[in-house]
Amino acid sequence: MIRNISYVSLSKLIVILSQLIFLVAFAKYLPVEDLGLYSLVLAIVTPIVWALAFDVPVKVISNTLETKNLFVILLPNIIILISTVMVIYLASILLVEVPSFYLLLPLLQFVKVCEVVSEIEYASLRRKERFKTFSLVSSARFSSIYLFGAMTIISGGQMITVVVVLVFVSIFFAMWSVYRLIQDGWELRLKIKNVLPYVKENKSLGVASGVKFFGSNLMRYFVAFQFGVSTLGFLTPVFYGLTALSNIATIFDNIFSPKIVKRIETNGVFSIGQNKKEMAILLLASIFIFLCAILFSAYYYGFFFAFDPENYHHLLIIFSIGWFFYVVRAILKAVSYKLELQGLQVYIQSMFVFVLAIFMYMFSLFFGVIGIAMSFVLSSIFVCLYYIFKIDRLQG
Repeated sequence: MIRNISYVSLSKLIVILSQLIFLVAFAKYLPVEDLGLYSLVLAIVTPIVWALAFDVPVKVISNTLETKNLFVILLPNIIILISTVMVIYLASILLVEVPSFYLLLPLLQFVKVCEVVSEIEYASLRRKERFKTFSLVSSARFSSIYLFGAMTIISGGQMITVVVVLVFVSIFFAMWSVYRLIQDGWELRLKIKNVLPYVKENKSLGVASGVKFFGSNLMRYFVAFQFGVSTLGFLTPVFYGLTALSNIATIFDNIFSPKIVKRIETNGVFSIGQNKKEMAILLLASIFIFLCAILFSAYYYGFFFAFDPENYHHLLIIFSIGWFFYVVRAILKAVSYKLELQGLQVYIQSMFVFVLAIFMYMFSLFFGVIGIAMSFVLSSIFVCLYYIFKIDRLQG
C-alpha cells in the first residue's frame, strides 16, 4: 500500500506543480479578467463533457462497464462538440466578431474530451493496480500540457493562443491513450446502433456526473455572477488550491477504493469498522493538510498576486477543513456502485448542489466571499452522512 501511495502521490505532485506554474504565469503575465474568464468557461464545459462521459472511469475501476468500444463511449461528446462549433460558426457569421468567451467554449471543450480519453486509460491501469505505469503516463500528460501552456504565456502568447496550444498537446496524449487501450483489448469501431442503448443504460450516471461537476463548479458561477469576473480571477488561485486538495484526495481514493470494493466482494457488506485503517490514515492526513493551510496559505497566495484583496487566502484554510469529507465522499461513491446503487447518484449530487446553493446564498449575505468556502464544507459533511444513511439502510 505504501509503495502504491508513493507512486500515485508522485504523479499528483507533478500535476499540482505543473498546474501551479501554469496559473502563476497566467496571473503574472495576463490580465486578471482573462484568468477569471478562463476559469468560468472551464467551469461551464467540464460538467457538460463529464455528463456525456457517463462516469466511465469509475465504471472501469468497479468493473461494471457494458462496452469497451471507445466510439460508443465518446460519440455523445463528439456530437455536442460539433454542435457547439456549428452554433459558434453561425454566430460569427451573423455577429461578424465572436468574443473570446465563445471562442474558448469549443477549445476547452475539446481539451476536456481528450481528458476523458486519457482518464479511461488511467482507470484501466488503476483497476489492474499498475500504479507505477499510471504514475508515469499521467505525470507526462499533465506536466506537458501545463508547461507548454506556461511557456506560451511567458513567450507573449494571449489567452486564445495559449488554449490552442493546450488543445494540440491534449490531442497527442489522447491519441497515445487510444493506442494503448486498443493494445489492451479495447476497440474503436463504428457501431452507431450500440450508442443509444449505452446512453439509455447510463443516463442516470451521466446526469449524476454532470450534476456533480456542476456542483463542484457552482462556487465559480456564484462568484462570477455575484461578485464579477475580476473577483473570480483573484479567487482562481484559491479554487486551484481546492483543486490541488482534490488531487491529493484522489491519491487516497485511487488506493483505497479498489481495496474497499474487494473487501465488499469478500464479505458481502460494507461497514466503516472493516476499513478503520484507511479511515485513520485519512484523518491524520486531513489534520496535516489543515495545519499546512494555516501556516502557508498567505505565502501561497503571494505567488500569484502582489496583494491579497479581502484576505482571500483564508478561504483555503476553510476548504482544508472539508478535505476529509471530500475523500470519504469519493470512496462512498465507489462503494455505492459496487452495491448497485447507481440510481442514487442523481439524488445525492442534486442534493449537494441544492444544499450548496442555499448555504452559499445565506452565508454570503453575512460573510461575503468567505461564506462560499463555509458552504462547501457543510455541504460535503451533509452528503457524506446521507451516503452512509442510505448504504446502512440498504444493508440493514
